[in-house]
Amino acid sequence: MDKLIHAPLISYMIGLLTNMLIIHGDNQVASRNRLKALLESFKGEIIRLEGKLLDLAALKQGIESKSLFGQAKLIVIENLFSLRKSLIKEKILEYLKKEMPSNLILWEGIKIDGRSLPAFSKAKIEKYEIGKTIFRFLDSLTPENPKNLIQLYHQALSQSGAELILFLLERQMRMLIIANDLGEKGLNEVPPWKKGLLVRQAKKFKKQILIRQYLQLLNIEYNQKTGKASLPLISQLDLWLASF
Repeated sequence: MDKLIHAPLISYMIGLLTNMLIIHGDNQVASRNRLKALLESFKGEIIRLEGKLLDLAALKQGIESKSLFGQAKLIVIENLFSLRKSLIKEKILEYLKKEMPSNLILWEGIKIDGRSLPAFSKAKIEKYEIGKTIFRFLDSLTPENPKNLIQLYHQALSQSGAELILFLLERQMRMLIIANDLGEKGLNEVPPWKKGLLVRQAKKFKKQILIRQYLQLLNIEYNQKTGKASLPLISQLDLWLASF
């Protein structure tokens, strides 16, 4: 099941952080919502930094400089841990380990390698995970048995919201289109053990069907975000699965 940690917001609401906060996990929808809630409730200046564009000097300036008008200040760094190994990254992490700034949130869109976290034992750590049933559902996406797909979909709904499932379906369909067209060589960012599974799954589809189903998902997302949807998202995904 998804692990959602509802930490008290009171310290954030008055503009104070008692510890560095690390938010990570493969459930990006839940972790994003958690970060959004914290930022909306924070009273003060917020500085957002992207890990791949960050250097140590910019980080020090953001953390150590005084806020305008004496406000409380909060620094948010996204996707630092997942960067490739580099001298810049090592210097930033060493600085954070040493200083442990309390006015800092580190958000990571994936699960952080457990070997990286012991050095941050004084930080507050929140992990948001995707339930295993969702992955079983995604791996079962084929045109062969839509009734079984719908059953697995509703089992997945018991663990996570329809918004997360839509996000993961879009990602899965993109990978299947690539696998169908280019095979394993097109799946550069996919773990080796998963490439063969995706290629075998993709071969069960005609490419035009994969593209059609993917475009339908994008249309569902668009209608949801623009308020044009005539049905709840759960029902729209039911119909989408039935159309395989």
